[in-house]
Amino acid sequence: MQDMWVCEGCHSLNRKETSTCYSCGKPQVSPPPAPHTTVCPRCGTAVEPSALSCLACGFPGPPPETWNSSGPTPSPVRQEPPPLAPQTYPGQFCIRCGTPGAVDASFCGRCGAVLGAQSALPFAGQSVQAARHTITRPAMLLGSLLLICAVAAVGFVALSRAGSPTTTPSASPMPTASRTPTPIPTALTHTVTGSFVLTDTSVDLAGITAIGGQCQGTDGYSDLGPGTPVTLKDENGTILADASLSLGTGTSSQCTFTFTLTGVPDTARFYSVEVGRRGAITDSHDELQAAGWMFSLSMGS
Repeated sequence: MQDMWVCEGCHSLNRKETSTCYSCGKPQVSPPPAPHTTVCPRCGTAVEPSALSCLACGFPGPPPETWNSSGPTPSPVRQEPPPLAPQTYPGQFCIRCGTPGAVDASFCGRCGAVLGAQSALPFAGQSVQAARHTITRPAMLLGSLLLICAVAAVGFVALSRAGSPTTTPSASPMPTASRTPTPIPTALTHTVTGSFVLTDTSVDLAGITAIGGQCQGTDGYSDLGPGTPVTLKDENGTILADASLSLGTGTSSQCTFTFTLTGVPDTARFYSVEVGRRGAITDSHDELQAAGWMFSLSMGS
């Protein structure tokens, strides 16, 4: 216990060479010098007469008998003491000034810096210089090693890409669902056929000319014959289909022509057929359907 002193603030034990409490950081209050002690002119710590330097601040100087034995000089100017010589100490070291401290100390006993996990040594018995190198050298070595590994990895990737051609995996075609197209309904159409009978019962039979079983209209019926246009319209007058009369067959008293109209839509309500300009004959949809989509026309007397 002779090498320890008690802090007046928190009553913690501190080593004799420390000037501040390692727990609360409060400076040490030096007791009045004993009759057989002297006072350090730098920090005012009581020093044995036989000591060659102050145990608190390490102040060297003239022999102790030249020191002030009546007490510390008033208002001494405190100067930073030189760094302590390398020493071993089980515990932790201050990262500011390198002063050793107890394992459970919270503050440096020399400069008052906060002690923590960053100042703890890997094992007891290290010197101050070894502790400093322990903190800095592994970090520098680790950073250099990481930098070398990163550069090597980048170089390896670059060489790999330059040496081997890049191949793009062929994407397999996505299966498509088979779908049967819905047939578009087509409009219903019909083929309309018809016959046109021209009759002449006059005495001179001047309305029909017949030669070898073939005939055609003459005189007042000269517009009726092969090629005469036939037109089919709906109830709105829209032309649905057109054709022409065929070569007539018969005698000079009766000549029959035929015609065929294709693609006639089934949507009309009424169908009107006209041969040349002889007027139109109209049938309803139902009437024409009942007749088998066939017109029977006649003219003359």
